[in-house]
Amino acid sequence: MLTRVRAKDQDFDPIAFETERERIFQQSQRRYSEFEIDSISEPFGTIYRVWNGRNLIGTFRQNKQKWLAEPFYKNRVYLKLDRDLSKSFDDDKKAVNYIIYCFN
Repeated sequence: MLTRVRAKDQDFDPIAFETERERIFQQSQRRYSEFEIDSISEPFGTIYRVWNGRNLIGTFRQNKQKWLAEPFYKNRVYLKLDRDLSKSFDDDKKAVNYIIYCFN
């Protein structure tokens, strides 16, 4: 039997609390589960592609010690390849996050 706990003159429902925590967690994970990464080999190295469903939203590759991210979208608008949006990062995760950030 579950009991309600009283905290600061309010009823505390542990089931509602856990349900809300789970909802927030699932919502935060949904953003990244919509995206997939694959790779293709090119003569000059490996290119990693970031997909949202069937849409290629950007690519990234290692350029010496840096990772070059090249997003194809800004605020869900397709821009082809805009060199002004290309940026270098110290690791691949930051490059992927930048491409997703530009897409959204």
